[in-house]
Amino acid sequence: MADKSIEGDVGRLNTALSEVARLNRLVTIAQAKGQDASALIDARQATIDGISDIVPIKEVQRDNGMISLFTKGGATLIDGLKPAKIEFSSAGTVSYQMSNSGGQLSTLTVDGVALTQAQMNMFKGGGLAANFNIRDNLAPQYQQQLDTLAKTFTIACRTLPSTTP
Repeated sequence: MADKSIEGDVGRLNTALSEVARLNRLVTIAQAKGQDASALIDARQATIDGISDIVPIKEVQRDNGMISLFTKGGATLIDGLKPAKIEFSSAGTVSYQMSNSGGQLSTLTVDGVALTQAQMNMFKGGGLAANFNIRDNLAPQYQQQLDTLAKTFTIACRTLPSTTP
């Protein structure tokens, strides 16, 4: 489930970054023509607010009304008109024995480069990191606890006296 949520977060992030790039372009054109760009700037800010739910960001003003976005951990999301291409390969069904270090689960890819576990810290905070934490840490821990409980219960049931007549 968390793996699919990561996939959804990445899809929404890429869509939003493309929209910010489009709005950056339109703001620049409007300002160059001397037109009021406030509606475009408001729409861009609403899109940025949606991105900040997925990953914490820093916004930097650029020339000609454009903005750049970076994760608080330092990854470039968009610098002017070119958004980063974030990718993720969902494993589909995930079991607690699967891991990133074992090669069964993926991390993010930014502009074609797979991030190491250390580089994933650039995306910490927000919903995306929470879903990675669920998939990679919490869910496997809980599954192991449930398996231990089930094994203990099975052993306990075997030792109970039979009550059949």
